[in-house]
Amino acid sequence: MSGGENRPRLEDARPMLLELRSQQKELERRNEKLRQAHVELEISRARYFDLYDLAPVGYVTVAENERILEANLTAGKLLNRAPETLVSQPISRFFANQDLEQYQQHRQALFATGKPQACELRMIRGDGSIFWASLDATAARDERGETVCRIVMSDITQRKAAEAELRASQQRATAQRQAIVQLMLDEQIVQGSMELALRTLVKIVAETLDVARTSVWQLTHDQSELHCLALYDAEKQSHSSGGVLMSRELPCYFSAILTESRITADDAQIDPRTRELTDAYMIPLGITSMLDAGIIVSGRLVGVVCNEHIGPQRKWRADEESFAGTIAALVAQWLVAAERRRAEEALKKAHDDLELRVQERTAELTQANAELESAKHTAESANQAKSTFLANMSHEIRTPLNAVIGMTELVLRSSLTAQQRGYLMTVKDSGEVLLSVINDILDFSKIEAGKLVLDCQPFDLRESLGDTMKSFALRAHQRGLELTFFIHPDVPRYVTGDYHRLRQVVVNMVGNAIKFTDQGEVGLDVSMQSRLANAVVLHFQIRDTGMGVPQDKQSTIFEMFEQADSATTRRHMGSGLGLAIASRLVALMDGQVWVESEVGQGSRFHFIVRLEVPEKPPAPRERESARLHGMRVLVVDDNASNRKILQDTLLTWQMVPTLASGADQALQELQQANQQGQPYRLVISDAHMPQVDGFGLVQQIRSDPAIRETLVLILTSGDRPEDVALCNQLGISGYLLKPVKPSELLEAIQIALGVTQPNLEVPEDTASSADRLTGLRVLLAEDSLVNQQLAIALLQEHGHTVTVVNNGNQAVTASERQPFDLILMDVQMPEMDGLEATTRIRDRERQTGEHCPIIAMTAHALKGDRERCLRAGMDAYVAKPIRAEELFDAIDALCGDRPVEPAARSAASQDLVDWQHALELVQGSPDVLASIVQAAQMEIPQLIETLRTALQAQDVDRTHRAAHTLKSTVQLFGADRAHQLAQQIESLARSGDLSQAAKHFDDLQDQVKPLMEALAQFQQNPPR
Repeated sequence: MSGGENRPRLEDARPMLLELRSQQKELERRNEKLRQAHVELEISRARYFDLYDLAPVGYVTVAENERILEANLTAGKLLNRAPETLVSQPISRFFANQDLEQYQQHRQALFATGKPQACELRMIRGDGSIFWASLDATAARDERGETVCRIVMSDITQRKAAEAELRASQQRATAQRQAIVQLMLDEQIVQGSMELALRTLVKIVAETLDVARTSVWQLTHDQSELHCLALYDAEKQSHSSGGVLMSRELPCYFSAILTESRITADDAQIDPRTRELTDAYMIPLGITSMLDAGIIVSGRLVGVVCNEHIGPQRKWRADEESFAGTIAALVAQWLVAAERRRAEEALKKAHDDLELRVQERTAELTQANAELESAKHTAESANQAKSTFLANMSHEIRTPLNAVIGMTELVLRSSLTAQQRGYLMTVKDSGEVLLSVINDILDFSKIEAGKLVLDCQPFDLRESLGDTMKSFALRAHQRGLELTFFIHPDVPRYVTGDYHRLRQVVVNMVGNAIKFTDQGEVGLDVSMQSRLANAVVLHFQIRDTGMGVPQDKQSTIFEMFEQADSATTRRHMGSGLGLAIASRLVALMDGQVWVESEVGQGSRFHFIVRLEVPEKPPAPRERESARLHGMRVLVVDDNASNRKILQDTLLTWQMVPTLASGADQALQELQQANQQGQPYRLVISDAHMPQVDGFGLVQQIRSDPAIRETLVLILTSGDRPEDVALCNQLGISGYLLKPVKPSELLEAIQIALGVTQPNLEVPEDTASSADRLTGLRVLLAEDSLVNQQLAIALLQEHGHTVTVVNNGNQAVTASERQPFDLILMDVQMPEMDGLEATTRIRDRERQTGEHCPIIAMTAHALKGDRERCLRAGMDAYVAKPIRAEELFDAIDALCGDRPVEPAARSAASQDLVDWQHALELVQGSPDVLASIVQAAQMEIPQLIETLRTALQAQDVDRTHRAAHTLKSTVQLFGADRAHQLAQQIESLARSGDLSQAAKHFDDLQDQVKPLMEALAQFQQNPPR
């Protein structure tokens, strides 16, 4: 009975058992999945920590209390510590003391704002060494919800070192440029003192190269001995000369310098070329390294410039070798000039003797009518000799003048500060004035014969006279004189006349006034005497406070070779010809000259000229703003003439000037005006005043809270570098060199008041030069090393290939051996001159049917020179000193059928760059922009190559980083298309799609090529 009852119950439980077994299997299956998921999770965690620890950058997590919570292996390597030892350490202990405060500032900003922070700071490794680190910090919350700082760090020590080396290289280049310019403009060589000039040179070179000793040695004609002309010992700060080196004692050294022309010995004591000097010379003085450059004249070694280093061995850099070579070339120029001066003195003596003999012979011949024809022939011969002498003098004077003007133009094409560019423009303008004086002397016979024709062209009278007066500024300041310049408001700005001749008159009279005035002032005043229908008669007055002209001499000083006082003339090196030329030029301009003077009371030289007035004069470039009308201006100057000129100038712009004669009166006026509620917006002050100067006045203004915001312009008679730095320090709005042109003063006032912005445009000559021919093969026949260097620099700058020969024989031979597109032929050369060489080349071409254009280059400037060149077969004629525009105009005219695509592409490529945008990014500093361009020229090709190799290797990280950096670099120059392509590649790399990124790479290359051309063009013609 019981068994029957149990059986139904077991049957009822069977489904339940089956269900339990099914659930058990499901649980086992789920457990297996959980186990597999756990295994995969552990594998993923292991991979994450491998990537984290082996990342190329350091990762550090820092708590808000500065304690390190976590660090990867790379961070430990950077800090030279095991990662586990970094945990719980305060991260501040790993920053260098000098950057600790900056770290704290970034840390506080991160936790206060939550915004990411990026910086570059110095950190300390475990061994105590310092390295530069790039740090990117972000704020985050950890598992507990607490704020932590996550830092990504990388070592940038090498980049910092490279940047430091780049800055050092730029500083060396600047110092070398300044040294060369200073030596080129050295007055001692102009005055003829070779000894003083060489003493100056060796001192400047030693300081620039930072060597212990610099010396100049002259080689004897038989090349057996070197004689020391000048030596400077930097340690002793002493000069010496007179040493002798003999070839029989130093055969290896003499052989090396004669064959190599330059010896660069890093270890001079073992170098086979210099070790002969070790025991007797280098060891006693401690000399370890030597850099010697040969002085070469007409292809022949004539001396050596030696630079000697004391201390550890020195590896000479390429820029130092180049600088040493330039100095040697400059010394060669000086030696040639000295030799020519000696030749000129001998020629003058011979000429004087000839004149004496001619006079004696003429006196004898005049006694007999029968000998009259012979006397006439002798006089004509003497006149021809005089013309030949003038032509030779023109050549000898123009050759060094060619170097002064030409090299100055080359330096002006480089990156310069506004102050440096102003100095060099003054040098160039003065050189042009000197050249015009030489031309005027050569044309004096035309003046006497009444054959001189005026070249009348429209010109800006105010700007032109202002530039002319500025060329006298430093000269007047050196003599302690105040130089003033004022054109009355009713004088027309634009007139038509021969300004070249008008400037010659002004230069002569103002120059004489400065020369013969020891103290006080010199001023030029221009007023209108009368107004005609289409012309004006202008009255020029040059006044000075000099010695004056005696009454009995005032009627004769305008005659040839007449002077007021022969003793004074000798002291000031006057010739007595200047005023005679000036008076005749004024007569040609329908005017007259006279003088009012009293001995000891100064002089007033007057002249009037008649000038045409254009019917439609051009609009002036600068315009006064209505914002200036009624503005109160305080003028401070101890010189009454300057105060009056500034007052009249400001009144023409409807400003309201108040005058003060000194700093004390000015400060009192400023404070009183402020108390009355009528403060002055602007102060125009002289820099150099007695008792308290202009800078002292500005310091007093800046120390008074009530008037410290007053704008200040400083006017100075002497431009000094320290004044510019002081202006920046005191917040002075403008710094102008007197005499100030009205346009300069107006522009400075408008910039100070924010009415206009400084001109930051790319110079106009950049665009014009882009249309020039390029790629010509040019044969240059020139015997002067200086002229060779100038012509080569100009031609290579325009993309031409230059072959140089030293005389006509070599020019004929070179033209036979290979074809040239153009020959530049100097007329006067040794062995065979340019005229004979051209004749021989043309004789050969008549047989071959060829014709190579030949341009004559000559320093002769007499009538008939051009015709002789053309008769010899030359195609064009360019006078020395070489002017770049004239030379390239002649080249374009002769070779204009050649293609100019390379230059056109270069010009077009400039449109890719927004230079205005780039200048604004560097706050208008051309020097900073130049350094950025130089860095970009090195970095962009490297980034392109990195991008190429990364795409080929399918390296996502390298592709992303290179594209990101390139994007930022090209954006600096406003290259929008290149920036967009780099940005696209960066985005595609970030998403891992390198196949699409590679498709944009070729387009990016095409955009970068013209950008690089534009950067190269910038290096040749930077914005001013």
